Amino acid sequence: QAVAGIEEAKILEIIDHHRICYIQTGYPVYFRNETVGSTSTLIAGMYFENGIKPPKGIAGILCAAILSDTLKFKSPTNTYADTAMAEKLTEIADINIDEFSERMFEAGSALDGMSPEEILNYDFKDYMAGQYKFGIGQINSYNPQNLEKIRGNLLQHMQAVLNSNHYNLLLLMVTDIVNEGSFLLYIGDDGTLISKAFGAVPDQNSVYLKGVVSRKKQVVPRLINAVKT
Repeated sequence: QAVAGIEEAKILEIIDHHRICYIQTGYPVYFRNETVGSTSTLIAGMYFENGIKPPKGIAGILCAAILSDTLKFKSPTNTYADTAMAEKLTEIADINIDEFSERMFEAGSALDGMSPEEILNYDFKDYMAGQYKFGIGQINSYNPQNLEKIRGNLLQHMQAVLNSNHYNLLLLMVTDIVNEGSFLLYIGDDGTLISKAFGAVPDQNSVYLKGVVSRKKQVVPRLINAVKT
């Protein structure tokens, strides 16, 4: 999940909240990995640990990242630390969490006008389960019903990406922020693996997963387990 070209970079520090895999350093580095919903919770905490109050603009950006990563604290990845830090940052940034998050999600979740490539790559990550390679894109939407208008073009693009990059499975999560669920589009499976992983019956290369909003906690582990069993 690291950025492209990281094997050629000089890594000075690692601050993250993802699982640890596929990274090596040739010398000791500062490493901080905690089970919080957002890396920005850790970064904001480091400001305060060092007696530094983040500037108003930085506080707003860090708060926005926490709200985005945790879906305004609704994601199962959210922790008390995320909620407490976001509330602390809103005081510095002088913003209202409810108003700010609503405007932020509306601005960042409009599928209209986006190409299939932009939607799939909006937040895309690769994964491996043994020799099984799969990729998952995720995008939030206030109006996931608009997905029907572009479903055909999306699946066509996903098929091309799967073929050219030699994936076994390619998925796109369109997360319904309002109703707290996700439409899952997939290519590379006849529905057997998807059904096994989520206990749902797919239809036309898609399935709606009620209550599923976290790729990290609710999708990836189930897929890896389904591949291995």
